[in-house]
Amino acid sequence: MGIKKLPAYRDYWSSCPDLHDPFISKFMPVNRFGWLLSHLHVNDNQFIPARNSPSYDKLCRVRPLLDTLKNTFEKNYRPTENMAIDESMIKFKGRSYLKQYMPKKLVKRGYKVWMLCASSGYCLKFDVYTGKAEKVEKNLGARVVLDFTQDLQSKNYKFYFDNYFHSYVLQHELKLRKIMACGTVNNTRKFLPELKEDNAMKRGDFDWRMSNENILYLKWKDNRTVYFLSNMHDPNDVDIAQRREKDGSFIDIPCPKLLKDYNSNMKFCG
Repeated sequence: MGIKKLPAYRDYWSSCPDLHDPFISKFMPVNRFGWLLSHLHVNDNQFIPARNSPSYDKLCRVRPLLDTLKNTFEKNYRPTENMAIDESMIKFKGRSYLKQYMPKKLVKRGYKVWMLCASSGYCLKFDVYTGKAEKVEKNLGARVVLDFTQDLQSKNYKFYFDNYFHSYVLQHELKLRKIMACGTVNNTRKFLPELKEDNAMKRGDFDWRMSNENILYLKWKDNRTVYFLSNMHDPNDVDIAQRREKDGSFIDIPCPKLLKDYNSNMKFCG
């Protein structure tokens, strides 16, 4: 509760001196607080459609609050040049049909949220993932990117996102909308050209192709091979990456600048 975290809200009214909080507990009895907490609403039940209704919203009970937060977040901050789109997790261990499991995230269980974050870490836009619908949505990741960037076209912003969202089709659409974007991509996606085989490349090597629409497809070999799509990078813009050898020494290897840009900008979303 606030800046003082206890395991359960009833602990603030505990008779144990180590837990009891005189400031909070003086305002009302614990049972009164519990009653208010259980009856707290941010939407009117009479306007909530039935679960079997086509218009039913899984977040309907908190939708007014979410909409207010979204509008406030956007209204009170001017976006930075570089922004990242990613999945984030709100930790939750209780029971909820909205709870997701993401083993690669620091927070593995909780509510999954799509986020657009500025370079300061500020969340400009977000959307809570409500799980798979009966009719599975195709290209969900691309839809999230297009929704978040809809009102940020032709404004010289640069967006970064990973291979969950990315494809050549999405890059082509972003190019048409005059939106600059870069990110990793799965090399099994459609419409990607052939590049050098891994066994023909050594550590630090990279290969690339440029489409007629000036969309760059690049492959770089490090300890593993990574693939990128970008509509704003020059493949000849090369930097240096430092790597540790098995004996503890360090070596410098060539590294495309787009990879450093990607790594430095994708840390914005938690």
